[in-house]
Amino acid sequence: MPAIIRLPDSLKLIKAIILDFDGTVINPPKIDWSGMKRAVYEFLRKMGIVLERRSSFLVDITSCLLRTCSSQSEFFRVRKSVYDIITKFEMKGIKYPITPTKNVSHFLKTIKKMSLKTAIFSSNSREFINKVLEKISLIQYFDIIVSRDDVLWPKPDPEGILKICKVLNVNPNNCVVIGDLPYDIIAARKAGCVPIGVLSGHGTKEELLKAGAIFVFPRVQDVLSVLLPLDISCEN
Repeated sequence: MPAIIRLPDSLKLIKAIILDFDGTVINPPKIDWSGMKRAVYEFLRKMGIVLERRSSFLVDITSCLLRTCSSQSEFFRVRKSVYDIITKFEMKGIKYPITPTKNVSHFLKTIKKMSLKTAIFSSNSREFINKVLEKISLIQYFDIIVSRDDVLWPKPDPEGILKICKVLNVNPNNCVVIGDLPYDIIAARKAGCVPIGVLSGHGTKEELLKAGAIFVFPRVQDVLSVLLPLDISCEN
């Protein structure tokens, strides 16, 4: 017998959808992340800064520079230099094929027909996100894009999500956040949004559920199964 899934009341009041980018809207791109991290570590080492590994890579960078930089202006100057290194590696990845996750364009078109607002909150750079969205012809579907360049604290901090909600004039409780990593889910829960995980990127079902996802689906398109009806049936 198919199991009946009763939707949380929060999903009946959704006004906006916030999506992660890499691994959610697009399939994981071919980027030399290991080489990028080595370049960042070397850059900081030459400045006498040792990057301690405690949280996500970007959070570690922010925490480290806030501790070591003598002024706000120095912090932003050094962090921009670090982010420029990361962006350089990201942009090199654009020369390789980058594809949207399966049927994500159908998902976005459907969301727009439902009069829901759409946004991206990503740890990627704004330059990379915009370039890729233009390349795969999806940029027109998003009302706002918030990248790592637009926040002080990256994921799992909810700063970017709360910024999007403020701009869109949407209560976080009326917003779904979709992502492929535990950091996406944690940020969503901290913001008070509805967290949904997808398996099109790097995270596992177990990791996403442990982080607090209320649903985990293979891809973004499958989220429509809980956004469209009030009750759905699925096989166990």
